[in-house]
Amino acid sequence: MKNYKVFVLMICLFLIFSLFMTSSAQESKATEVKMAAGGIGGSWFVMSTALFKTFSTYIDDFKYTIVPGGGVANPIAMKNKDVSFALVYTTNLWSAYHGGEEYGGTPIEQIRGIARLGMADVVHSFMLSKKGINSIKEIYEKKAGIKLDTGTLGLAGELAVSRMLELHGITYEDIKSWGGSIIHSSYSEAVNRLRDTHIDGFFNNDLIGKPLFVELTQSTNVNLLPQEEGVVKQMIEKYGYNRAIIPAETYKGQEKDVLTTSQEPVLIVDKDVDEELVYQMTKAIFEYRQELINTYAPFKNLDIKNAVPTQAPLHPGALRYYKEKGIL
Repeated sequence: MKNYKVFVLMICLFLIFSLFMTSSAQESKATEVKMAAGGIGGSWFVMSTALFKTFSTYIDDFKYTIVPGGGVANPIAMKNKDVSFALVYTTNLWSAYHGGEEYGGTPIEQIRGIARLGMADVVHSFMLSKKGINSIKEIYEKKAGIKLDTGTLGLAGELAVSRMLELHGITYEDIKSWGGSIIHSSYSEAVNRLRDTHIDGFFNNDLIGKPLFVELTQSTNVNLLPQEEGVVKQMIEKYGYNRAIIPAETYKGQEKDVLTTSQEPVLIVDKDVDEELVYQMTKAIFEYRQELINTYAPFKNLDIKNAVPTQAPLHPGALRYYKEKGIL
């Protein structure tokens, strides 16, 4: 009888231990990832929050952290294993995967695509009206010594602006030699400086109709400067940007269409991330599209028919979803 009681006790202890181990194993299955967005105050942070909130709602045990980043820097963060997911522009994705100059000529081969998000970030070139400058070309013609903010150094918006200026014949050093200065700061900081006339211009890219830009034009007399047609063509052919128009009356005081350039954000992932997780995330993007729109209206442009990025290979999880839906 004594041996029987000992045997029963051992069985009970074994069952308790098994339950504990099962519970611990289940807890360890929780997926925790890090996502690199854009600069604080930009649309990418809002976009990333909307996406990952949706993922955490519909994918079991999904946890995440969103950190600041930028289109140029995010592939490098992924290369260094600092993040598993990131937003980049189509231009950055192509350059990173194929080893463009901003990546030292070395391809970042572990990058994989998930989805193009359908939102064009358009270069906006705001200049105080009192400076009497009505186009990018005039900055060069007048050798204008302006105080110009081009966004956070190293981010994709700043890169787009510097490329655009150079194709107009203007470098940062030129502006300094003409008596001006170049400043690099976040969207909100730059807009506040322009509103307070501490700077003369703010050039960066973001969504057309961005509330911060609308508020700026309602409180401050600014001109929205167009790019030259030939420069737009070179931006397309040399770097992969898109031609874009900011329609007349988008902003207060903007009487005409403004010719400019744009690039589109893409959600990317490290190739080593679990296939099933990426499949579930890709599925959530499109099956809960309306919830994304309710959180962040620009998701209305998200269209599965145009969502497949071609600048780098798809992750197997995303590929599986697109094949199921007949897109590929």
